[in-house]
Amino acid sequence: MPQKHPIHMYPFLFGLFLTTLITACAQQPLSPDYVFVRHKKADMPVWVKGKTDAEVFILYLHGGPGGSSFIDLQNEFFSTIEQEYAVVYYDQRASGNSIGQSDKALLTLEQFVEDLGVMVQYIKQTYAPKKLVLMGHSWGGTLGTAYLLEGQNQTGIDAWIEVDGGHNMSQTAYEYSRDYVL
Repeated sequence: MPQKHPIHMYPFLFGLFLTTLITACAQQPLSPDYVFVRHKKADMPVWVKGKTDAEVFILYLHGGPGGSSFIDLQNEFFSTIEQEYAVVYYDQRASGNSIGQSDKALLTLEQFVEDLGVMVQYIKQTYAPKKLVLMGHSWGGTLGTAYLLEGQNQTGIDAWIEVDGGHNMSQTAYEYSRDYVL
């Protein structure tokens, strides 16, 4: 006859199970090419698809803020690109499938640029591509442009592709976007 556990043990056992599950998920990649990169309390998912042995990697910057590259990757356009190149999809802080810190103080263009720098370093250290291309759509165009104008960031990027990007966004437009994300 199975032994019954006292009812007061169920919350403890559930908590132990949940803690184990969360810890395991936070530390283990879902696959070698799908991981979460943590920076300043945000866990941002990164999925590298296509030819991961290609010389050229394209780091895609989705629209928004608040959009998701994982929605965009369903476009047939990307499957065509993935036949020749590696495409890196990542969801930015407080966007799509990212989790963690969404403090309004961290939803600044400067923080998004810093996060992008972390992604660039992650791709270079993990895959060592011969060429790294940034590709930004809409808000991703704003982000990519801001990144390339910061310090020496241009020296680490081989090409820039902008798809319907936003330029010279007014402070009001940016604040509306940030409020939408929050």
